[in-house]
Amino acid sequence: MKMNPYFKVGASGSKTLTTLVLASGVFALPLMGQNLALNPGIENGTGSDADNWIEISAPGPTAMAAVQRVATDANSGTYSMYLESVGGTDAGANAEMQQATSAGTAVAGATYDLSFFVKGSGGVSTVVEYEVQWLDSDGSDGGGVKGSTGAIDITTSVTAAYTQITAPGLTPAADSDAALIAIRAKVGAVTTDTTAVYVDDVAFQPNPALALPFNGGFELDDTSAADAAQWNEVSGATTTTTRSTIDPASGTASAYMTVDNTGTPAADPAFIDQTSPTYLVDDSATYDLTFESKVDSTDFTGIDIFAQVQWLDNSPGGVGFLGQTLQSLIAFGPGLTTNYQTFTLSGLTPPAGANTVTIRFQLSPGPVQDIVNGFYVDDVSLTSQGSVTPDQLTVCIEQGTVLSWTPTAGNLYQPQESSDGTNWVDIGSQIMGGAVSSLFEAEAAEFYRVQEQSTVIFNDAQNGGFEDGVAADADSWGEVGSQQPERFDGDARTGTYSMRILSQNDLLGSPNTSEVQQNVSAAGGLVPLDGSSYDLSFWAKKVDLGAISGVSYVQRYKLSWLMPDPQLPIDAFPFTDFQGGDGEWVKITATDLVPPTGTEGAFIQIFGNTGAVADVEAAGGVLIDDVELIVTEPGFSEPTTVASSTAAGVQLSWETSNGTSYDVTSSADLTSFPTTEASVMGDGSTATYHEAIVDAAKFFQVVEN
Repeated sequence: MKMNPYFKVGASGSKTLTTLVLASGVFALPLMGQNLALNPGIENGTGSDADNWIEISAPGPTAMAAVQRVATDANSGTYSMYLESVGGTDAGANAEMQQATSAGTAVAGATYDLSFFVKGSGGVSTVVEYEVQWLDSDGSDGGGVKGSTGAIDITTSVTAAYTQITAPGLTPAADSDAALIAIRAKVGAVTTDTTAVYVDDVAFQPNPALALPFNGGFELDDTSAADAAQWNEVSGATTTTTRSTIDPASGTASAYMTVDNTGTPAADPAFIDQTSPTYLVDDSATYDLTFESKVDSTDFTGIDIFAQVQWLDNSPGGVGFLGQTLQSLIAFGPGLTTNYQTFTLSGLTPPAGANTVTIRFQLSPGPVQDIVNGFYVDDVSLTSQGSVTPDQLTVCIEQGTVLSWTPTAGNLYQPQESSDGTNWVDIGSQIMGGAVSSLFEAEAAEFYRVQEQSTVIFNDAQNGGFEDGVAADADSWGEVGSQQPERFDGDARTGTYSMRILSQNDLLGSPNTSEVQQNVSAAGGLVPLDGSSYDLSFWAKKVDLGAISGVSYVQRYKLSWLMPDPQLPIDAFPFTDFQGGDGEWVKITATDLVPPTGTEGAFIQIFGNTGAVADVEAAGGVLIDDVELIVTEPGFSEPTTVASSTAAGVQLSWETSNGTSYDVTSSADLTSFPTTEASVMGDGSTATYHEAIVDAAKFFQVVEN
């Protein structure tokens, strides 16, 4: 099975995809490294103990609680975390799993999304909840808890099947630098009341992804305007390092390092560096370091200027330094000049086990008299194209516009674009209404619209709602029989009027008939079209006769085709019994009625009649409304503009193999890809899938089956 490396799209348009170079050249950080919850799938551990998670059991004197890693009921992979609490006679119990992220992972101004999958069962006192606490884990602001989401009750969301719980947009509290994630299964003091919960695939991710390094444009200051927030600035006897607003490459500030050995020469370096929080680096990814730099002078006598990338294992018990790239910039790439140039250290590969990176820029003078120079750095960005797998599909991704509309089956649709809203150009060919309801356009236009041509549908029945008429007589209809039907304003399905058909025998038992009929063409309808298919329909509702009922009463309807003069009726179908709704309107329909060649009219009959039964044994009635004789004429109407919408979107495309199937799958948190967005059968051509970008970020994979 082949698949493409995952990539992500969100409302900002950011995306990451291995092997692809996007037109914008902008990539997000490696997504696996952005899940700050370690061992999210509970796959790593020893026996019942899951690595990186703290398992807390808090039973009462007669209650029980247990938290353990189990190799059953996983949402993905093999393992999940099982939390169980059993109530006692005097107290409840709490089973809890928790994990604290590393110092520096909670960043002021960033937002975070928590998600996890949970399933289970409980009793009357069951409570399942989660909480995120914001910590000052390095003690720089007094330590301890600085804020919390509070306990969020999710009990009603826990069912026998896995459900994803999401908590988007979490904002760190002031003075915090890490987060504590806690998931709890609790029970009250109810004897033998049990809460049993499985948890899997936990994700705690910054959204959007945290850009490394933080404050890469040096726009933010810390204790003073000369101190760049998040950066460590080091100077020597004859060197300085500062945040400068004098000559930035963009924005309002840059980093600026100087040397002046006109007095006593010294070899003290000036540098600025930043170490990322632990676990924001993915050791299976490759990285590019990009920045803008220039110097005050191109006389580099006695000095060197370089960029340095150090890979570290800063996990608890980690070994620290694992490897580095050290690159002199004087003659590298475009070379340092007095104008800003873009430098890129590409293809940087972390050693196995690396989870942290230090980025440093340094001006290094020797003990040489009269050295004077300045070195500027701005717009620093560490980006990644994600993890590369050996056997992968090449999937291209484009940004553009998704044009959407609501189609009607059988109608034709022509998407169009315009630069001025007046002169319109077709986008592709016409689309038959059905499954297709949107298209992707890579080249943005000022205006979009969709033209619809509908199939021509006629209702040949005239005044089918009986709204037109005088008193009891309805226009275009004939009311016949020994007890003629009446136009009735006491009950109607639509509008004000219906037609009431009512037959009631007297004591002598003479039969009665009440019929409404229409010669459709004579009433103004079209002459039937040879070879066309018609549907006759009407709505019926029983007349409430109280205690009166009639065993001999029948209701029927019929459609006849009328041939040339003298008009001879030919049955479209024979008289057919029908029943009205008891207290409600029901639709009666006869479909696929095809007139013979030469037909000149149609004749509709709806009636009720009684047999030769005396008095109450022969009575009945029905209300009729909204009579239609529908035909679809070959061809389409003139184009009209239908409602449509546009949104920023993305399109995936890949080359297929004939007879091979492909699934486009998505994930909200990257721990699994449970949702299949589309399935495509390959035919050797290029397959595509597009989607409008929504507020929530989404990850995609294309999997070859």
